[in-house]
Amino acid sequence: MKIVSSVVLLALAPHGALAADPPPAPPPPYGEVWGDAPDMAAMGSDPQGAAALSRSAFTVQTKDTVDYIYTVGPGGMAQGDYVRIEDPWGHGMRWSKWGAPQVDAAECSALQPETDVASGSLVTVATSGVATVLLERSTVSHDVHRYAYTDVYLDSGELLEGDTITLRVGDSSTDANCAHQFPDRAFQRWQWRAFEHIADAGWQAVQPYPELQVEAERDAALLWVSGPSFVQAGEPFVLKVTALDRLGNPIPAWGETATVAGAYGGVSKDFDEANQGWLDFGLSIEDEGVHRVEVTAGTFTVSSNPIVVSTAAPEQRLYWGDLHSHHGHTIVYEDGSEVDENHVYARDALGHDLSCESMKMSTVEMDDAVLWAELQRNCSEVTEEGRYLVMLGSEWMGNYSGTSDGHHNIYFDDCVGFHGAHADITGLEGVGSLLQLARDLETSQGTRSVILPHATVSTGRNWTDHDDELRAGVEVYSEWGDTVDTIEAGNISEGLSRGHRFGFFAATDNHDGWMGNPLSFKYELSGLGAFWATDLSRAKIFDAMANRRTFATSGARIVVVFELVEGATTVRSGDEIIARNPTFTWEVHGTDTVAEVGLTAVKLVASSRPEELHQATPMTLDEQSQFAWSEWDGSDYAVYLSVVQSDGEVAYSSPIWISQDCDNEYASDPEGYCEEDTDPGPDDTDTAPPEETDPPDETGDSRADDTGKEEWRKCGCLGGPEGTSSAGLLLGFGLLGGATLRRRRDG
Repeated sequence: MKIVSSVVLLALAPHGALAADPPPAPPPPYGEVWGDAPDMAAMGSDPQGAAALSRSAFTVQTKDTVDYIYTVGPGGMAQGDYVRIEDPWGHGMRWSKWGAPQVDAAECSALQPETDVASGSLVTVATSGVATVLLERSTVSHDVHRYAYTDVYLDSGELLEGDTITLRVGDSSTDANCAHQFPDRAFQRWQWRAFEHIADAGWQAVQPYPELQVEAERDAALLWVSGPSFVQAGEPFVLKVTALDRLGNPIPAWGETATVAGAYGGVSKDFDEANQGWLDFGLSIEDEGVHRVEVTAGTFTVSSNPIVVSTAAPEQRLYWGDLHSHHGHTIVYEDGSEVDENHVYARDALGHDLSCESMKMSTVEMDDAVLWAELQRNCSEVTEEGRYLVMLGSEWMGNYSGTSDGHHNIYFDDCVGFHGAHADITGLEGVGSLLQLARDLETSQGTRSVILPHATVSTGRNWTDHDDELRAGVEVYSEWGDTVDTIEAGNISEGLSRGHRFGFFAATDNHDGWMGNPLSFKYELSGLGAFWATDLSRAKIFDAMANRRTFATSGARIVVVFELVEGATTVRSGDEIIARNPTFTWEVHGTDTVAEVGLTAVKLVASSRPEELHQATPMTLDEQSQFAWSEWDGSDYAVYLSVVQSDGEVAYSSPIWISQDCDNEYASDPEGYCEEDTDPGPDDTDTAPPEETDPPDETGDSRADDTGKEEWRKCGCLGGPEGTSSAGLLLGFGLLGGATLRRRRDG
């Protein structure tokens, strides 16, 4: 609907209101469906007037006032002519997420920090000419994913060339709360567009568009220092040093000097006008071991994440990234070139290796076809394999499809992918389902997919339907919170107990476009994914996801190596193995003191509770230990490692699954136990997950039975020269080796 103001502002009147009759019906919004963005290809570009802002720079998360000034062109304006000033918007969302313009001062509200409720602000209008102008504000249920604007049109009289119409956004003349709240994120060169509708000329874009800048706060809350987790001795690498304000924005021209510790070169660089809030130090380290490079800047003295240096080139490296974020902004320059600020933030400010803006499927985000095309371009054009990787993915929300299956992100191994509509997807499994869509996509265009449920405690879940090749991971930590360390219905132990083979992921689920922002949070900490791969390429990172070679942290780059030793075989997290005498080993390198290390087992029987196998409180930066599970009863289990630091940051390894069941279709048998064991004993009892007998209210599941179990797929274990035995992962400074015992399709 449209909210039509009864406000009439007379010629030369101050910003105020006089009673009047409701204005006549306006022309249709560009001939588009209400709430859609205008079709710029059909828009004229020969305006009579011009637009400007009274000021263009604002500070993040502040309430402020700005005048949008339209100057009438040579043809003047007569009764019925319009000026339309749109709400600025970025990737699928307008800035009303933070500040919501209103025409009624009663809707104004105080600044809203760290909340999903926008602050109401007041828009008023005045003109310098001899005319009566009317103000009208559009809205679509306050949905920030829908296009919206403010119209000003002439009710009587005329405006001549040089006269002005001034839209005051955040008019606080009578109430300070009526100022407009600017975004939490520092954006550059955000275009604020206007359109005129003069006589019979139709809609014309008033160009050049004014631009505004949202600037970071000047005080630093965090000095972010990061480098690669694994390097070879003498190998050059970049140490990233970034000054962040309390919201996570880089602070340009901070004015301080950053100095690397003398043991690592003692180099100094200034945060000055030449940089945007981050510095790159080129380093190399010759000494084998675990290094944390200390940097001093201003009042901060900070150590980097642990950097494991080995004499030989690491066989596996650890790559970091946020694969679940939304919205953001793209700068469009005068020559038509574009820069996506999300990737500038992830790559240049934080030094992440990979990222993905996983936009929601249709029709949630405004102008989604245009945005999806941009994300496809970013996937191919912004990617620099070996330096920075952009993945392509999107989010399906079960509630939008009329199911309680929860929210799932789908990631692709190419830059084409598929962007579906919620209305066309029937659920997680079945005809027209998300899983079927992924299967059909591989058949039709060769695109492989990995599907991850997330926020299962908060958004719904489906622990009944199985496809452990496609649904190979689960997001266990994000701004929604921790779904491992909780007893709430929908926790990850429920999914594991039902027999799902999930690798563990983490991401921010940030809705401001800050990929991996360490200071942006909905509840507590943020979320960051770790990916084991031989190199930073699309194929290898996708295989890491598909083969569960991942782990999750709350945002810190904690190194976690979790393995199982069985006889002469060593397997890594993500694998499943036939075992008799399992010994779990781990190596942890913290970004702060490692306060707790826990080993947790979940029996693959529905509704079983997590079992604490081992708990230690090392209170050291580096921890290396093992646990032999001598009391294992031979049942099928998933076992994972959890880490808690003194600063509250956490990490969770992907599980290792163990079994003594020679009919287990998932498990490899590198020690040949099943070949030797021709006389099954008590340890050979079939412990596959039983048919579901518990009512759904005891498990929190959204389904009543396990009808999908018979459709589980058998992964092709031991399928190739690597799948015959494990070369082992050498504990001690991360000299990674070991065979990949689990294979997905031809991966």
